Amino acid sequence: MARRDGGFTLMEAVVALVVFASVAVALQNAFVRGTQGVRVADRETRALELGRTILTSAAPKAAPGVELHESGESDGYSWDMVISNYQPPEAEETPLPIQAYWVVVEVRWRDGLILRPRSLQLKTLKLKLAPQS
Repeated sequence: MARRDGGFTLMEAVVALVVFASVAVALQNAFVRGTQGVRVADRETRALELGRTILTSAAPKAAPGVELHESGESDGYSWDMVISNYQPPEAEETPLPIQAYWVVVEVRWRDGLILRPRSLQLKTLKLKLAPQS
Protein backbone atom coordinates (compact mmCIF):
# COMPACT_ATOMS: atom_id res chain seq x y z
CA MET A 1 0.00 0.00 0.00
CA ALA A 2 1.33 3.44 -1.00
CA ARG A 3 1.99 6.02 1.62
CA ARG A 4 0.44 9.52 1.28
CA ASP A 5 2.64 12.57 1.58
CA GLY A 6 -0.20 14.76 2.89
CA GLY A 7 -1.11 16.35 -0.48
CA PHE A 8 -4.44 16.34 -2.30
CA THR A 9 -5.39 13.84 -4.95
CA LEU A 10 -6.54 15.01 -8.36
CA MET A 11 -10.12 14.04 -7.52
CA GLU A 12 -10.10 16.12 -4.30
CA ALA A 13 -8.75 19.14 -6.18
CA VAL A 14 -11.44 18.83 -8.88
CA VAL A 15 -14.22 18.55 -6.26
CA ALA A 16 -12.88 21.61 -4.41
CA LEU A 17 -12.73 23.55 -7.70
CA VAL A 18 -16.34 22.61 -8.56
CA VAL A 19 -17.56 23.68 -5.10
CA PHE A 20 -15.65 26.98 -5.35
CA ALA A 21 -17.00 27.67 -8.87
CA SER A 22 -20.58 26.93 -7.75
CA VAL A 23 -20.32 29.34 -4.82
CA ALA A 24 -18.72 32.02 -7.03
CA VAL A 25 -21.52 31.75 -9.62
CA ALA A 26 -24.21 31.94 -6.91
CA LEU A 27 -22.60 35.05 -5.39
CA GLN A 28 -22.24 36.70 -8.79
CA ASN A 29 -25.92 36.06 -9.58
CA ALA A 30 -26.95 37.51 -6.22
CA PHE A 31 -24.83 40.60 -6.87
CA VAL A 32 -26.29 41.13 -10.36
CA ARG A 33 -29.87 40.77 -9.09
CA GLY A 34 -29.12 43.19 -6.26
CA THR A 35 -27.75 45.86 -8.57
CA GLN A 36 -30.71 45.41 -10.93
CA GLY A 37 -33.07 45.85 -7.98
CA VAL A 38 -31.30 49.05 -6.95
CA ARG A 39 -31.52 50.38 -10.52
CA VAL A 40 -35.26 49.60 -10.75
CA ALA A 41 -35.91 51.21 -7.37
CA ASP A 42 -33.94 54.30 -8.40
CA ARG A 43 -35.96 54.69 -11.63
CA GLU A 44 -39.24 54.25 -9.72
CA THR A 45 -38.16 56.84 -7.16
CA ARG A 46 -37.29 59.33 -9.91
CA ALA A 47 -40.66 58.71 -11.59
CA LEU A 48 -42.44 59.24 -8.27
CA GLU A 49 -40.57 62.49 -7.62
CA LEU A 50 -41.41 63.75 -11.11
CA GLY A 51 -45.08 62.88 -10.59
CA ARG A 52 -45.15 64.58 -7.19
CA THR A 53 -43.52 67.71 -8.64
CA ILE A 54 -46.12 67.89 -11.41
CA LEU A 55 -48.96 67.30 -8.91
CA THR A 56 -47.66 70.04 -6.63
CA SER A 57 -47.39 72.60 -9.40
CA ALA A 58 -50.77 71.74 -10.96
CA ALA A 59 -53.32 74.53 -10.95
CA PRO A 60 -56.56 74.79 -12.89
CA LYS A 61 -56.00 77.02 -15.90
CA ALA A 62 -59.24 76.22 -17.69
CA ALA A 63 -62.76 77.44 -17.07
CA PRO A 64 -64.88 75.45 -14.61
CA GLY A 65 -66.35 72.36 -16.20
CA VAL A 66 -63.57 72.05 -18.81
CA GLU A 67 -60.99 69.26 -18.57
CA LEU A 68 -57.38 70.29 -19.04
CA HIS A 69 -54.81 67.87 -20.52
CA GLU A 70 -51.07 68.45 -20.44
CA SER A 71 -48.15 66.20 -21.29
CA GLY A 72 -44.40 66.37 -21.48
CA GLU A 73 -41.08 64.57 -21.20
CA SER A 74 -38.24 64.85 -18.73
CA ASP A 75 -35.01 62.79 -18.46
CA GLY A 76 -36.41 59.72 -20.25
CA TYR A 77 -39.80 59.88 -18.53
CA SER A 78 -43.00 60.91 -20.28
CA TRP A 79 -45.98 62.20 -18.35
CA ASP A 80 -49.63 63.13 -18.81
CA MET A 81 -51.71 65.29 -16.49
CA VAL A 82 -55.47 65.69 -16.45
CA ILE A 83 -57.19 68.37 -14.36
CA SER A 84 -60.96 68.06 -14.02
CA ASN A 85 -63.60 69.55 -11.74
CA TYR A 86 -64.77 67.58 -8.75
CA GLN A 87 -68.48 66.81 -8.84
CA PRO A 88 -69.87 66.29 -5.32
CA PRO A 89 -72.25 63.34 -4.96
CA GLU A 90 -75.12 65.59 -3.92
CA ALA A 91 -75.53 69.18 -5.03
CA GLU A 92 -75.55 71.60 -2.14
CA GLU A 93 -78.21 74.30 -2.07
CA THR A 94 -75.76 76.85 -0.75
CA PRO A 95 -72.57 77.11 -2.79
CA LEU A 96 -69.37 76.31 -0.90
CA PRO A 97 -66.65 78.98 -0.71
CA ILE A 98 -64.19 76.55 -2.26
CA GLN A 99 -63.74 74.81 -5.57
CA ALA A 100 -62.37 71.29 -5.81
CA TYR A 101 -60.64 69.67 -8.76
CA TRP A 102 -59.02 66.33 -9.48
CA VAL A 103 -55.44 66.18 -10.67
CA VAL A 104 -54.28 62.89 -12.19
CA VAL A 105 -50.66 62.43 -13.27
CA GLU A 106 -49.37 59.34 -15.07
CA VAL A 107 -45.60 58.91 -15.51
CA ARG A 108 -44.24 56.34 -18.00
CA TRP A 109 -40.74 55.02 -18.67
CA ARG A 110 -38.93 51.94 -19.97
CA ASP A 111 -36.79 49.86 -17.67
CA GLY A 112 -34.40 46.91 -17.71
CA LEU A 113 -32.39 45.25 -20.43
CA ILE A 114 -35.45 44.59 -22.60
CA LEU A 115 -36.85 48.09 -21.94
CA ARG A 116 -40.06 46.84 -20.37
CA PRO A 117 -42.70 49.61 -20.20
CA ARG A 118 -43.42 50.81 -16.66
CA SER A 119 -45.79 53.45 -15.31
CA LEU A 120 -47.23 54.91 -12.16
CA GLN A 121 -50.28 57.06 -11.56
CA LEU A 122 -50.85 59.68 -8.87
CA LYS A 123 -54.23 61.25 -8.14
CA THR A 124 -55.20 63.98 -5.70
CA LEU A 125 -58.08 66.29 -4.95
CA LYS A 126 -57.00 69.93 -4.74
CA LEU A 127 -58.96 72.80 -3.27
CA LYS A 128 -58.93 76.51 -3.95
CA LEU A 129 -61.04 79.45 -2.88
CA ALA A 130 -64.00 80.12 -5.13
CA PRO A 131 -64.00 83.52 -6.84
CA GLN A 132 -66.16 86.07 -5.04
CA SER A 133 -69.27 87.10 -6.96
